[in-house]
Amino acid sequence: MFEKPSVLYHGSPYLFDEAMPSFSTPTTDTQCRTGVYASDDRRIGLVFALRCRETKPGTLQRPRWWRKQNEVFVAVAHDTIDWDATCFLYHLPPATFFCENGWEWRSTTKVTPFHRETVKTAAFLRLVSQSAQEALYEVSEHAYDPAA
Repeated sequence: MFEKPSVLYHGSPYLFDEAMPSFSTPTTDTQCRTGVYASDDRRIGLVFALRCRETKPGTLQRPRWWRKQNEVFVAVAHDTIDWDATCFLYHLPPATFFCENGWEWRSTTKVTPFHRETVKTAAFLRLVSQSAQEALYEVSEHAYDPAA
């Protein structure tokens, strides 16, 4: 059993007043579930705030991300990150959330954020390396909040 943190982070490229449960994207190790997803690590929340451009009409480039030791990394195809986009990091109360796998928290009910940070992508990504197909970035927990 995991102890609930005092705040959970939910990143989104979209502005909203309430986080509504939605279907998750199925992966090889999880099933499609309905919920509001959040993390106790703000860097993971920031990954989900990224606004990416379509690589082909109707095809949205989703970033790949992972943790290695105490760092969070994200890899995306070249020229897909919208560096000028405004994105949002929502601070959520943990009351209705339960821990799914050690880092992912899920609520099956709508959640009203108690704070919203407006962030710019360039403020929290640091280029680590590039290949012919994609760029690798380290995610920093420090992001620009113009309202602060």
